[in-house]
Formats: sequence, structure tokens, C-alpha cells
Amino acid sequence: MKKAVVLGLSSLFLLTGCGSNKVTCSQSLNEAGMKIEAKIIATIKKDKVDAFEVVYNTDSKTTAQMFCTLYKDAKCSGKKVTIKGDAAMKMMGISKSEIQKTSKADFVKGIESTGFKCK
Repeated sequence: MKKAVVLGLSSLFLLTGCGSNKVTCSQSLNEAGMKIEAKIIATIKKDKVDAFEVVYNTDSKTTAQMFCTLYKDAKCSGKKVTIKGDAAMKMMGISKSEIQKTSKADFVKGIESTGFKCK
């Protein structure tokens, strides 16, 4: 019986990452002839959002450069734009203290209300 409990708990920790996991929300946009795949990737610790990043995969380098011009802290690589940490929070209009008080369920609900699909 003890072996089954230990094995079960070990499996649980391995599968859940010891209390840390990620939620990925995505949305396809087609704005003014520009195709953009947007992703928001949130790191969850103890059922609260710890941090998140925003990733845009665009249909052209010109579109990616537009994002990089708008957001100084964005990292651009070809057609991909990544915005992390405080810069991502600022872009979304959320402070670090606010986001860290947000539960995983509330985060998913809020993001999905804007048209994203989360998993």
C-alpha cells in the first residue's frame, strides 16, 4: 500500500511540475490584410499567475518590425515577436502585483473573453 501511495505522489509531482505549470492561449487574427497568430503563455505557481509572455507569429517581417517599433522591449526574430515580463504586462495594461493575485481560472476566463482559446 505504501509503495502505491509513494508511486502515485511521485507521478503527480512529475506530471504537474511540482506546483508549476503553463497555460497557453492562442488566437488567429486577420487585421487589415495582416495574418497574425497570437499566443499568451502564462506560468502558473500555486494556482496563481506568476508571469506571462506574448508571442506573435506574423505573415511578414514588415508586420513583425511594426510590433517591434511599437514595443521597445520586444524581441524580434524574422516573422516572430516575443514580449516577456514587465513589458508584456505593461502592454496588456496589468501590473505585476495585479497579475500575481490572479488565479489560473480567472486568467483563463479573462483571456478567453477576448477571443483567445486556452489549454
